[in-house]
Amino acid sequence: MLSEGSSWRQSLFISAFDTPNVMKSGRNGAQNSSFMERFTEIEKKVLDIIAPTPQEDERIKAAASRLAQRISEEAKRLGVKAKPLLVGSVAKGTYIRTKPDIDVFIQFPKETTRERLEDDGLAIGKAVLSDIELRYAEHPYTHGKFEGYDADVVPCFEVSDAGQKMSAVDRTPFHTEYVLKHMKEGQRYEILLFKQFLKGIGVYGAEEEIQGFSGYLCEIAVLKYGTFRKALEACAGWKAGETITLEKVKHQWFDSPLTFIDPVDPNRNVASALSRDNFLFFVKACGAYLAAPKREFFFPNLVKPLSQEELKKRIDERFITVRFSKPSGLVADTLFPQVRKCAATLAKLCEEWDFKVRRTAYFVDDKITALLEFEAPQISETVVHGGPPEQIKENAEKFIAKWKNNPQAVRPPYVERGRLYVEIRREFTRPADPIKAKIGALNIGKHLAETLKEGYELKVGAEIVEPRYAVFLTKYLDGRNPWEWD
Repeated sequence: MLSEGSSWRQSLFISAFDTPNVMKSGRNGAQNSSFMERFTEIEKKVLDIIAPTPQEDERIKAAASRLAQRISEEAKRLGVKAKPLLVGSVAKGTYIRTKPDIDVFIQFPKETTRERLEDDGLAIGKAVLSDIELRYAEHPYTHGKFEGYDADVVPCFEVSDAGQKMSAVDRTPFHTEYVLKHMKEGQRYEILLFKQFLKGIGVYGAEEEIQGFSGYLCEIAVLKYGTFRKALEACAGWKAGETITLEKVKHQWFDSPLTFIDPVDPNRNVASALSRDNFLFFVKACGAYLAAPKREFFFPNLVKPLSQEELKKRIDERFITVRFSKPSGLVADTLFPQVRKCAATLAKLCEEWDFKVRRTAYFVDDKITALLEFEAPQISETVVHGGPPEQIKENAEKFIAKWKNNPQAVRPPYVERGRLYVEIRREFTRPADPIKAKIGALNIGKHLAETLKEGYELKVGAEIVEPRYAVFLTKYLDGRNPWEWD
């Protein structure tokens, strides 16, 4: 465990803003440094794009310092006992220059009530930021703009170590401390490459919409393996169920495709947000890059959508979409789990009626669209239903009695190879039918169920095709990886 006490907190703003000399050479602080020799030409060009220049670094850190000062002033004005602390990628120097954001935590004393922490934290955030948006972690916090930068102002409790946390975000200052303490010269550039690689392949971000790698997970992965390429070499060999540690600590078992134990809290899996599909895709991408590295892993080409005419030829009656309104005001981390549940529940419903689902997908804009692809557009009008062996008299008699004069039966029960069977008419022969009949009773999540009651639009085959879906459907049908688009 890292050293306790508040001395590191008092010096964190100083250490975070004291840019190492290695970052002050060359256009972006990297190109003239000796450690740059280990990067390939492709990787150097990527760093030229994503690594902040010394001037950019100074500007954002000066802005963060002024934001911290404004927070201190506002806390004093409100009579609130709290202090600001810079955390996150700006504090660590691991932010990508194309989209930097400032994270400042407001540390409240442990004896502060949660209600007071939330109320005062939001009041301060609203006072110091513009273009306010409330977001939610374990408790609400303020997102907005400060001097043109995206910024988060997050209230937390001041605790002596991560094991004493009173809310999930209380760990974050210790994450910043750990990375600053253990990051070696030049490793920030390895981290930047790793982050951009994950962005390029589409699995960067721990939010529910993405279910990928958090920035902190990228950072500690590079600390574990040393460099970007060594990290990829190790990750290319990962299997589902992998467990990684940085410190020799006892830890609990997690049922996850990847477990990366938090070095500041052994009871936490830093990779808990990563979905199984994204884990497997990431492992594949690591191997692909090592085999044939190219710029498109970091900056994929734009997808050239198929024409509406071509899409209509390929989207036949095996495809169905269900489109309905998106709940207003619902945060993304609540929305997307319900969207995935909706698509899975629709698929399960259809499979219960013998429709084989090949794949599902979803599309979210101002509304929600669930896409289902089936093995066939229609199934037979009848199905043979198996009964008990003829020799089990009691069960056989019940089976015959049930189906002998049943209007659903095409003909009376019959015996084949010593077993009873009956041919019955299906209730549904097209996959849209059970959806229309049963959708109102499905458990698709509280918020989505409410908007679904207001109505939905079901489309089949070519009528699905609209300009809004052009890129979505092209990617779905084509199947190429992000780095493979011309």
